[in-house]
Amino acid sequence: MLFPTTATAETNKEFRLLTTPENELLIKYIEDYCNQTNADLNVTYMGDIDAINELSANSAAYDAVWLSNSMWLYRLDQSVSITDSKSTGIVPIVVGIKPELYSESIKTMNDLIQLGGKFGIPSITRSDAGASSYLGIYYSLSGSPRMLTMDQAKNQEIRDQIYSYMQDNSQIYSTYEDLTQLVQAGENDYYYGYESEFIRLNMEYGTTLKLLYLEDGVPLADKPFAYVDNKDSDKKEIFLDIQNYLLKNSTQKEMCQEGIRTGYGGQVPYAGPEVFNADWGIDTQKYLAPMNYPSKEVTTELLNFYTAGISKPANYIFCLDFSGSMRGDGHDDMVKAMTTLFDAEIASKYFIQMKETDRVTLILFNGSANEGVSISYEGFGAIPGELKSIRPEGGTDIYKALDEAVKHVVPSSSGYSNYVVLLTDGQSEEEYKNTFVKKYNHLEEQFPIYSITMGDADEKQLEKLAELSGGKIFNGKTDLVSAFKTLRGYN
Repeated sequence: MLFPTTATAETNKEFRLLTTPENELLIKYIEDYCNQTNADLNVTYMGDIDAINELSANSAAYDAVWLSNSMWLYRLDQSVSITDSKSTGIVPIVVGIKPELYSESIKTMNDLIQLGGKFGIPSITRSDAGASSYLGIYYSLSGSPRMLTMDQAKNQEIRDQIYSYMQDNSQIYSTYEDLTQLVQAGENDYYYGYESEFIRLNMEYGTTLKLLYLEDGVPLADKPFAYVDNKDSDKKEIFLDIQNYLLKNSTQKEMCQEGIRTGYGGQVPYAGPEVFNADWGIDTQKYLAPMNYPSKEVTTELLNFYTAGISKPANYIFCLDFSGSMRGDGHDDMVKAMTTLFDAEIASKYFIQMKETDRVTLILFNGSANEGVSISYEGFGAIPGELKSIRPEGGTDIYKALDEAVKHVVPSSSGYSNYVVLLTDGQSEEEYKNTFVKKYNHLEEQFPIYSITMGDADEKQLEKLAELSGGKIFNGKTDLVSAFKTLRGYN
């Protein structure tokens, strides 16, 4: 038979999988199994860091987890029972460089730094590829130790070196689509990322990048598929069948065609040269010197240093809806949202804490908009309490608030990234809409408008604002952390 048989064909149970966007192209293999065995697959996608926080808080909602890297499993709360974890494939985190800049003499991190130029890197606080790339850079600049220590993580000389390298030269990208657009536009000289994504890029668009495997340490993602043990023997049988299917030779061979290394130690026993193409700088016989991932405590220290010390400063302009329709759940949702962002202890859990150099302006509005109030870093912690004490009342005009926001946008030459964030239920008057849209369209430097819905929200007007500005809409009840990580992730 094509599939294992320990789970019977009569099984008709939901199987709840938590996985990462990096695995989205591989979900089809699990879908194959579930279609044949009458299992109802329910997939939730989150970045690795978010997935670990979700499991720590809500493990009973999932039967299995398929992450990008086992490193993140070690960050789980000890109360969460994860068993039977096995690697389903190996993906090196490498450097993709413009073919005209490629040289076999670029062997180490210092060689790459000496090359100069601009580079792209995945979001460090939202993706394994970005976090692993950053940890790999720090590891190399620390002399490729057996394992990074806390003393090395706090070493000011190394911090200064990595700050100098990343602060002015890096551009964050979040998705494969972002990477494709940047490469096609010639935005950067080289990129950090998954080998499999660079292979996909070259297969789709020709030889756009050649790959470098630095000798002072290559981070390796191992795609662990693990059981979330909620003491359900039927789910355990389904899990084991799916895991066995993912690891059988025929499936591993198909995964290899997606650019996933499936042999021991990252070897490639199945895919042909059209996938792991030597003309792209790929040598499947070459030994990869793996980076040893640091401990949970050291990783946290390094990620917090990036968030607070390296990420580029941002100019946040919050337009906060205090109209009468926000009374009740809407107001409560807003206070919760601002607490998540401005309570340093909560924010650091998700690596979304503010920097001392960040600028924050609050614009309170209902049928009219107050003048924006700038808040200093020392005052960030008091914001939620102040907002909680204000009573929502009156009508709603989000366009007047956005018009006020325009006054607080700073030019890109300032070194700051502008983020206009609208927290509202979306139920606005439209008398001032055309005036604002006309003004926005004539701005020399436009800005994205990110809307976070509160209470019983109407998204119709917010969708038009997202279309106008290239922004996004997030659900304040279900996507709150994702919304803030999106904002922080672009810095």
